[in-house]
Amino acid sequence: MKIIALFLIVAIGSSTHAMPVSTCTEDCNLVNVLVGMEKFSGLVASVKAAGLVNTLLGEGPFTVFAPSDHVFKKLPIATLISAASNKEALKTLLLRHVIPGQKIMAGEIPSGTTTLPTAAPGESITIINEKGSVKLMTSGGSATVVSTDIEATNGVIHIINGLL
Repeated sequence: MKIIALFLIVAIGSSTHAMPVSTCTEDCNLVNVLVGMEKFSGLVASVKAAGLVNTLLGEGPFTVFAPSDHVFKKLPIATLISAASNKEALKTLLLRHVIPGQKIMAGEIPSGTTTLPTAAPGESITIINEKGSVKLMTSGGSATVVSTDIEATNGVIHIINGLL
């Protein structure tokens, strides 16, 4: 697990500040879209470490709230090492960022407050849409959506500024 933690730290530290652009040209499922973006090396490494690649390769549809490397860079190294050493906790953390069975585009998020189940067992996400600003809350944290509607064949990705 220490190797995974080191990989996470190196992957996150090597990214740039440019907004992500997908380089996916074929089989653009959620995993391939994230891999093809410059700002998600930490998330991709975490998905691999948690054993969730096959989940996100699934038929879906899924709505994924994806924290960029900027979010991971703000975390203390001890937090990254702890997450990498506890696969089940990392898996639960990541699954809080996924709404299964729905591809929710930004324009489809109703005004006000909506609560939906996440892919993490027994967990839900509260979505607050006020005047076009979308905030998210789970038992693990909160974040704001900063970029929307990155489409994949099996879902959609919205970029967020925190961990849920």
